[in-house]
This record gives sequence, C-alpha cells and structure tokens, in this order.
Amino acid sequence: MKVIEIDSIENIPWAKINALLLACGGEREPKRLIETFMREIAGIVPFDSARAFLTNGEGTVEGIVSLGIAEKWNKSYRSYFSFVRGGRYSMVEDGPSIADMGMKFAAAPDTADCFLYDWSQGFDDQGFQQDYLEPQGIVYVLGCNLFDAHERHWCTVMFERGRLGAFDRRDLATFALLAAHLGNMVKGLFTIPRKEWAPIEGIKLTPREREVALLILRGLTAPAIEKRLVISRRTVYRHIAGLHKKLDVHTYAELMLALEAIEDELR
Repeated sequence: MKVIEIDSIENIPWAKINALLLACGGEREPKRLIETFMREIAGIVPFDSARAFLTNGEGTVEGIVSLGIAEKWNKSYRSYFSFVRGGRYSMVEDGPSIADMGMKFAAAPDTADCFLYDWSQGFDDQGFQQDYLEPQGIVYVLGCNLFDAHERHWCTVMFERGRLGAFDRRDLATFALLAAHLGNMVKGLFTIPRKEWAPIEGIKLTPREREVALLILRGLTAPAIEKRLVISRRTVYRHIAGLHKKLDVHTYAELMLALEAIEDELR
C-alpha cells in the first residue's frame, strides 16, 4: 500500500473533537463506543454512509454497526471483502487483491491502522464495481482497523463518500487524530492485568523520556509531541520505544497503565 504522510495538521475543529471525545469517553461497552463514534464524527468528517465490522479477535465477524446502509449491502460487503473458511467470515486472513488498491496514512501505529480507498478511476473487478460500488454510489472509503488490549484485530470502521466528493487532507489529518484516540479507548475497555510497577528511581528514565511520558499522559499523539518538543517524529518514537523497554510493557494500553502508576514520580 502507498503511504500518505500527514506532515502538518491545520484548521482542525478542536471544539468538535473535544465534544466527540467527551461523548465517547462516557461509553463503557465497546460496541456502544463504536456507535457513538460513528454518530458524532458525522459533524466533523462528513460521510454518506458508514459501517463497522466487529470481530472476535480471530477474524470472525460477530457484529455489524451501520449508518445509512441497507442490510443487504452489509451482507454483500462481507462476500466481497472477506473470504469464507469453514462457513465463517474472516476479516483478518488474506483476502482479494482489492486491499492493494488502498493507501495507508499516518496515525498512532500501535492503536489504529488507518486506510483510504479511491475508486474514482474505476476498479479492475467490474463485477464488484457494477454490483456493489455503483448501486450505492460509493467512490471513496476512509477507515481504520482497531485492536484489543492483546493486539488482536477487533473492529474495522469505514466511512464512505460518493456525492460528497473526495476526502481532503484536512479530513485525513482529523480522522487520523480521532482514530488514535478511538484506538486507545477501545483498548481501555478490554481488561488488562495490572502489573506491580517498580519505583521510578529504579527505572532511570532520561529527562527527555520523562517529558515524553508526561505528554503521553496528557493525551498528546506523536505528531503533537514532535511539535511541542521541537524534535523529529523518529526521535519521538525512539523515546516511546525506550519507555516500552524500561517499563517492560508491550502495548500502548499497558504503557498508559504503567505511566499512570508512576505519574507522581515523573513530575
């Protein structure tokens, strides 16, 4: 997949984003969280239709949430974008070559995997285009894959456009920001065993790692930390990797738990 780099975020609707995060933050059940996110994001990144496939961590689709879509199209989508093994639909195993037409763009790599599909120039599979895309008026798809606390695929969320035209770079930047927050929320709703974290004195974080840790606790993403500290994105991720190693954590959710446990010592 081609990678779209979101280098700068301008004209982001922060007030609307804050309202969305507040609405989503009150949800305590994963499916309800996705429903609320899909409903609230419509006023920030407009779309013609939206759908989300919830899986069981192994790729089997266990639930569908949709807005503005007839049920027959949800069934049709699964037949095109997934394959059947033993009578079960899978969203994880290798599927049709359609995935190669997508473009990935920057988000928080450990929380949400964002993608964009552009079918404005047509699609090699004429059957797919005539039977599925054209009847629904779908030309562009913006979405992300979400993962549980054990890094297993849990949900694919997609927002579709036709009459509204293409998603612009502002849409992509805004969605990447929201997807990162959504990914963190999803992970937080799954139970994670809490470790006994060592005192900060025994961990020996560098001054810069402490700065990055405190900014992460404030909810800043890697691009935001990059701007705040005036360092490169690569350096930000190097410090985050250092925090993972020194705190003995393997996921972003575990990192948040560890930092919350030693927050007083970080200041």
